[in-house]
This record gives sequence, C-alpha cells and structure tokens, in this order.
Amino acid sequence: MKRTMKMAVLLFIFLVASPAFSAQMRGYPYPVDEYVNDYAGVMNPQDAKAIHQKFRDLESRTGIEAVVVTINDFNDYITGDTSVETFAKSLFNVWGVGNKKENDGILIVVAVKARECYIKMGDGYDNKYDSVMKEIIEQKMIPHFKANNFSRGIYEGVSGVVGKLSTTWAVIWRYRWQITVAVLLILLLLSNRTTYTTSRWRHRHPTPSTARSSFGGGASGKW
Repeated sequence: MKRTMKMAVLLFIFLVASPAFSAQMRGYPYPVDEYVNDYAGVMNPQDAKAIHQKFRDLESRTGIEAVVVTINDFNDYITGDTSVETFAKSLFNVWGVGNKKENDGILIVVAVKARECYIKMGDGYDNKYDSVMKEIIEQKMIPHFKANNFSRGIYEGVSGVVGKLSTTWAVIWRYRWQITVAVLLILLLLSNRTTYTTSRWRHRHPTPSTARSSFGGGASGKW
C-alpha cells in the first residue's frame, strides 16, 4: 500500500512538472511536437518536415531551442492574455522554451484568424535582434500571409531566423562568456609556461655579470 502511494505521489509530481500538464492547467495548449505545433492546421507536410529538420540542426550546432506554434486566435484559450504578444511571452515561459541558464529559446507564434504573429526571443539575446526579427516578419512572412500561404510564410520566416542565429558572430555572441574564460585560461597557461621556460634558461645560461668560468681565472692585455 505504501509503495503504491509513493509511486502515485512521484507520478503526480512528474505530471505537475511537465510542460504539457502546466500548459493545460493554465489554459494554454500543450506541446504535441518538439519543434512544430500546428494547432491551426495550416502547415503542409513538406514545410513542417523541413522546419523540423532546420530546428533540429540549429539545436545540434548551437544548442538553441526553437519552436513554431500556429493558432487561430489567442482568444480561443482562457489565459487572460490581451494580445498575441502577451500570449507568446506567456507560452514561452509555460513551455520552458530554451536553455534555462542561457535563456536563448525562440518561439514563433502565428495567429491565423487574428492575422498576427510574434517571434519571442529569450532574454539572453541582445536588443539588436528585435529589429532583425521584425525585418524577418515584414519581409519574409507577411507577404506570404497576405496571399493566405501561411505554410510558406512560416517556412521562410524560420529560414530567416535560423540563418541569423547560425552566423559566426551569432554563435560567438552566444558563447561569449565561455570563449572569454577559455581565452583567459590559455593566456594564463602561456604566461606560466613562458615564466618557467625563462627560469630554466637563466638557470642553464647565467648572465655574464654573475657567471663564473669553469676554466679558472685569466688575464688579458693590449699593446
């Protein structure tokens, strides 16, 4: 009996801690896929598969977790949110998108009937990325959305986001602290090695002012 109760308690704790349970308890949809959650049913299989692969590759290369969510309208969910923006920000936290330490997750929310979309980035990103994401929305996504081609618009948006986050400078920025520490450690090691090498050289080859000839004394003269 006690063993059964213990297992039940552990199961309850596991469920409460899971994103799906947390989302349902707060009125948000629960995640059905790691990368693509098409609740509005607007994605075609080819684009969904391609996005899935892009996000998987991005995570493999950089550690960045990214998710796409399509809904009809944020008002379809009893969450208390007043806009697609607040819905996306809350869903981002409820699902726990991204690495908690780096806070580098990406969540793309497209509300089809509300005709709005929002790209939520973790606080680990510099503010300069706000204008970058806005440009992607306006130039790569909205033109397709206006033509009711939501699937292609989302794919193009994802391609733009992944492209920006995969650049050399983006990766350097993400790992800037780790790189800084690594460089400092290398410099410290090189400094210690140089000091040790110099010490050995001086020990083997004393300077003339302090050196003693192993051949005894001598004298010299000029005429």
